[in-house]
Amino acid sequence: MKAIHLKTPGLMCNSCTAIIERALSGVDGVISVTADFANGTTSILFDEGQAKPEVILSAVTASGFEVENE
Repeated sequence: MKAIHLKTPGLMCNSCTAIIERALSGVDGVISVTADFANGTTSILFDEGQAKPEVILSAVTASGFEVENE
């Protein structure tokens, strides 16, 4: 398992975190997602044999949010 921590500055409320969490939970290999709007961060635990970081980043941006590596 591997973790990736992202700055997601567009998170403004619980609805925003739910959108990202829902989008990422649909990616094969993603085990858990924790989005925190207060800190503007998203942490993803994933199986690196099934999910690639670039696919995870694409899922975040496709859900309408900017992403920066921490």
